Amino acid sequence: MMGQNTDPNKKAAGRAIGGALMMIVLGFLAALLPHVMGASASVSLGWIILVSGFAYFFYAFAASSDGEVLWRMVIGFFISLADFICWAVVISTRRVLHLWLQRSSL
Repeated sequence: MMGQNTDPNKKAAGRAIGGALMMIVLGFLAALLPHVMGASASVSLGWIILVSGFAYFFYAFAASSDGEVLWRMVIGFFISLADFICWAVVISTRRVLHLWLQRSSL
């Protein structure tokens, strides 16, 4: 095992450099394609919120009292509602952008 690198600091540094390069590439893409990157960020955020809303809703059944169950279910519902609002913004933005591009190409 003489040739293996087991230093955790070197592994962490490699991961940090890889993450930094990925962020640079994504930054350039965001500057070149702002509408696409904005929509993809909204969709990604929507999926994260949807999963967390459902998880919080089902986590409510682990509560010890009826009031806690109800309160956690209400919070899970509002988290999921925020997700649907996020997706509605993406869908309406895509429609407006499509109509604007269609109109400007004439």
